[in-house]
Amino acid sequence: MANETLQFLIPARTPVESLKSELLQEFALADVGESQRRRLFYDTFDWRLFRHSLTLEEEQTDHGRRLVMRDLDSGAVQRWVDNVEMPRLARELSRGPFRERLLELTAMRALLPVAELRSHTYQLRLRDKEEKTVARIELELAALNGDARVRRLPKRFQVLPVRGHPEHTRQLTDFAAGKLALPPATSSLLEDALAAIGQQPAGYSNKPAVQLDPAEPAQHAIRRILASQLKIIEINVPGTCQYVDTEHLHDLRVAVRRTRSLLGQFRKVLPEAETAPFRQEFAWLGTITGPCRDLDVHLLDFDSYQARLKPSMQPALEPVRRYLVRQHSTEQRRLREWLASPRFRALLANWQKFIDTPDDGPPEASRPVRELADAKIRAQYQTVLKRGRSIGNKTADAKLHKLRIHTKKLRYLTELFRELYPDKQITRFVTSLKRLQQNLGEFHDYCIQIDALGAIADDMAQKKLAGAETMKAIKTLTGKLEKSKRQARRQYAEIFSSFDEAKNRKKARQLFHGKNN
Repeated sequence: MANETLQFLIPARTPVESLKSELLQEFALADVGESQRRRLFYDTFDWRLFRHSLTLEEEQTDHGRRLVMRDLDSGAVQRWVDNVEMPRLARELSRGPFRERLLELTAMRALLPVAELRSHTYQLRLRDKEEKTVARIELELAALNGDARVRRLPKRFQVLPVRGHPEHTRQLTDFAAGKLALPPATSSLLEDALAAIGQQPAGYSNKPAVQLDPAEPAQHAIRRILASQLKIIEINVPGTCQYVDTEHLHDLRVAVRRTRSLLGQFRKVLPEAETAPFRQEFAWLGTITGPCRDLDVHLLDFDSYQARLKPSMQPALEPVRRYLVRQHSTEQRRLREWLASPRFRALLANWQKFIDTPDDGPPEASRPVRELADAKIRAQYQTVLKRGRSIGNKTADAKLHKLRIHTKKLRYLTELFRELYPDKQITRFVTSLKRLQQNLGEFHDYCIQIDALGAIADDMAQKKLAGAETMKAIKTLTGKLEKSKRQARRQYAEIFSSFDEAKNRKKARQLFHGKNN
């Protein structure tokens, strides 16, 4: 049943009424009637629902409003919730299975409208001998909504299964494909709507996806990778300025860090005299975007902060939330000004020009990119191993932070050049690296949060924004974070030891020395 076609297209010249007549003659169908339906489709900026073969709709009919999550291909309803308006973020919904599934899929990304349809639907029910409904049919005539010109979509014949009655569903689909000779729908209703308005679903990803030829000169390959990161920066500027959600700034900053990492790692591939000023400018871009991102993280983590406190103490932390929101508003305004500044616009324009005008370059510019990537990843991997082995129970926190930076550099290299390597092997290596990164990242986050809470407490006390209960809550939370920090530190030894196992080192040597490829 999972692979069975449930949606068919009705030829433009075939009247729906004639189809209904044939169905009513062949089956014991109840004519439920006709209805008008308005469907507003939503997804995240990076199409997380579409990538999971799902649609999210705000549906309005004669009977009311509901939010519906459907299977993209079959149109089958997976979850719904009645009498609720579409929120900006999944977490704004009331708790329940619908919210939890949507939150799992979309996390902190905003839900954005992607298409709006108005439909005229004919509904039929197939009944058994006991008059129980065993399957449903919908004949839908849909048109795009939102502009003066009516753009009709192909008419659809959809079979809606009822659990426990697969044989009846099959009867209807066989009849649609056989006697009615209806062609199967090869695209979903949402895909048809997006095609009609010229929208490409899943057109954005923050993951590097540059096809690389191992023999390609390194300079050409690296310029193409840098171009992909510039595109990510540019496409996320509007969402960052409008504060659509926190991930626009996050993706922008990751692309900046990848760019800086490439500029630092490949100085003998790109002309130093030309790239040195860009290294400074991208460092500036990292600096000006930092405060807003730090506050984003605090606000995203705030509910988990409160959850660390006993329920009676949790309300005392609310003044801290209000303080963070005010600070974020100030920093967001500054960031918006920076991203509209001549300096930023000049950086992007000059960087694009540099990427588009390759020259002979330094000696390593013509070296095959696979050969150079192997060498750079090997060197960075050895740096991580050497620094990781030097860390003991009494090592200063700063050394763990340095190791975290080196693991990030290694991660960026494996991400940016992963197209050069067999997918299974590089995925296994990155998975092992991610576990180490996660541990170091958590440790770093706890250090940052503890320091930030201290600074927040001092500032709020000086400005008389916090009473005794709030100061007590901050102190208690700091103690809880200190405990978690110590736990992350204790876990480091086991996690690094696993990363440093002999079998993993052997696989890495084989992977980054051109063997088994």
